[in-house]
Amino acid sequence: MAWLAAGEGYEIALVEGRVAARSATGRTAGRQLKTLPKALKDHPEVDRLRRLAEWLDRHEAACAAQVDGWMVSSLPVPTELLARVWPDEAWQRALRDVAVVGDDPDEVGFLRDATASGELKVVNLDGETVRLSPRTVTLPHPVL
Repeated sequence: MAWLAAGEGYEIALVEGRVAARSATGRTAGRQLKTLPKALKDHPEVDRLRRLAEWLDRHEAACAAQVDGWMVSSLPVPTELLARVWPDEAWQRALRDVAVVGDDPDEVGFLRDATASGELKVVNLDGETVRLSPRTVTLPHPVL
């Protein structure tokens, strides 16, 4: 994420899910600070970044909950849907390395990528990366 100007001589950004500051002037320009300066604690941009971080956390939890729901229900999931949500990093974290089963029960592997065309790249049980293009896949529960 890009650094935003905030207050006199400071810039802020989201770093690993929290608001971080760095000096924009002087000898320490560009060096990230260990704590947020008091001058920035009530700054509107800091508040907006905190709310963004909270929203991103909720979004990531919602993505993981949806993938869990797909696993528990064992209902087919359209590969086109997976391809559409794949560019989102939160969805990738929830879906990466999840076991998927294609149309044929022998088409099984761990999901590594989904292309815009609806093709899935999976690592099969032999450790080889293969491409699958089924219309739907199921995400079997890990117990199965």
